Amino acid sequence: MTSDQALFPGLLDDHWHRLAPPVQRMHGDAKRVLARGAADVEGSMHLPARCLRRLLGLPEPGPQQALEVLIERNGTRETWTRRFALGQMRSVLDRVTDTPLLREQLGPITLRFELLRDDDVIDWQLRGARIFGLPLPRALFGEVLSRSGARDGRYTFNIGTRLPLFGRLIAYRGWLEIVDATDDAPVIVFDGVCLLCSRWVDFILRHDRDGRFRLAAMQGKHGRSLLAAHGLSADDPVSFLLVQDGCGYTDTDAIARVLREFGRGWMFVGGLLRAIPGFLRDPAYRWIARHRYRLFGRREQCRLPDPAHAARFLD
Repeated sequence: MTSDQALFPGLLDDHWHRLAPPVQRMHGDAKRVLARGAADVEGSMHLPARCLRRLLGLPEPGPQQALEVLIERNGTRETWTRRFALGQMRSVLDRVTDTPLLREQLGPITLRFELLRDDDVIDWQLRGARIFGLPLPRALFGEVLSRSGARDGRYTFNIGTRLPLFGRLIAYRGWLEIVDATDDAPVIVFDGVCLLCSRWVDFILRHDRDGRFRLAAMQGKHGRSLLAAHGLSADDPVSFLLVQDGCGYTDTDAIARVLREFGRGWMFVGGLLRAIPGFLRDPAYRWIARHRYRLFGRREQCRLPDPAHAARFLD
């Protein structure tokens, strides 16, 4: 685990790349994630349980509640705001210094978890609890279940807390779909069925060892949206698209900008490319782009990322 990694990738280390893609997208390094879905919320309805839920800012029970989750990241610190139909819940997550544990602050309660991988699911194992900074005896922890997984391309969750004397304080399970995820990384939009484009993507993944670039197929929701926003046809763009610092770059200029991020050798190649006048290099590039299927072939289905690189792809 290194200090420059996002919270969950850093804590899970080598296990991170084996998680389901929806889990990686939800718990990755995007600065801001907005997701919507639904949850079934259960809990004891006696007065002490209801008072404790209110103290901790937990939602009230109810089936199929609309749910919106906003995640805001600053380094390893994450603020999760969960807006249920019957209540809003906010907690702050961070790592415990010099340990492999995650800390979640929920009102006056601080929970410490060890994150384990169970197949492609995150299993949160409770290792400690404090109230107003004072440690609680293990007998008062009760039973806590927390699992983050995926089903049918959606992020899923199953959370449950049962306390001595209170019984089931809260349990909620459901699904979420990301509707907006933003970070500072540049995005490359490519043709997911073009074999030449797939080789270009392989080249980027091989040389972009620091993970600077995100990738989006033009056949996906994010790719189509970016193409349209920068004046390119989402059905048959004449160029791949690089979106960097809010600006869109196409043709050989985009290629040169990508190459300069891969070290001195490729930076030199990019410089040579840009030394050729644009009226010479861009028409040649566009001729190849227009005839890419006939020259290099195409896939029957859109390229799917392998698990090791799934978090780099937006769709």
